[in-house]
Amino acid sequence: MKKLLAGDVGATKTNLGIYSAEKGPRQPLVVATFSSSRYPSLAALG
Repeated sequence: MKKLLAGDVGATKTNLGIYSAEKGPRQPLVVATFSSSRYPSLAALG
């Protein structure tokens, strides 16, 4: 199963979603929101 990580990184919050080709762009497998001020980089989210 191929997966795609998509995100919207902003000054106050970061939204990330994982999508699959089988389910399409309207049905994310996982969605999460993070406070951007709590993480110094995207790598720190993991």
